[in-house]
Amino acid sequence: HEVTLSDGSHLALNARTALAISFHGDQRRVRLDQGEAYFEVAKDPIRPFFVDTPAGTVRVTGTHFNIRADSSEALEVTVLEGSVAVQIGDAERALAANDQLDYNGVSTGVRRLEASATPEVIAWREGRVICESEPLRVVLARYARYHDVSIEVDAAVETLPVGGIFRLDDLDGFLRDVHATLPVHVMRDGVSRRIRVLAR
Repeated sequence: HEVTLSDGSHLALNARTALAISFHGDQRRVRLDQGEAYFEVAKDPIRPFFVDTPAGTVRVTGTHFNIRADSSEALEVTVLEGSVAVQIGDAERALAANDQLDYNGVSTGVRRLEASATPEVIAWREGRVICESEPLRVVLARYARYHDVSIEVDAAVETLPVGGIFRLDDLDGFLRDVHATLPVHVMRDGVSRRIRVLAR
């Protein structure tokens, strides 16, 4: 779902994403309660643009960035162009292009992505998931959000690395690939829409 705001900023929303927009006076503010969104913010130095999430606030004047906010203990911010400042509690981190901040409720880490890796972060906009040795748990969480299903993964296999390009709308195909390439067993409950990924 794509939206253009009154200031010319452009937003793309991933599945199961909830946000509220509030523009007044000298502030542009968006509240992202859950989900994932890609922002192309129109430059306006007089009116900064804020994105409030359960875990912290992102402040920008004009830039392209992606936010994934799953809870008050999970926040990922990736800057594709320009710069942003991320406020978590009393601490503020400045991010530039190709920087990715990851907050897990306890600690905050910032890493520099290769320029070729940043398109992977927003591959969901084209219905794709691009993985380069990502933990199985992280990739399954993306599919769970997109398909609105519950996916549980055994702690013994949750950090197994996943690599490849997959279709986000093809959960069955992804689970088949996982079963074929990793030492896991996939169990499905059609009634409750629960999926369990166990060690094989």
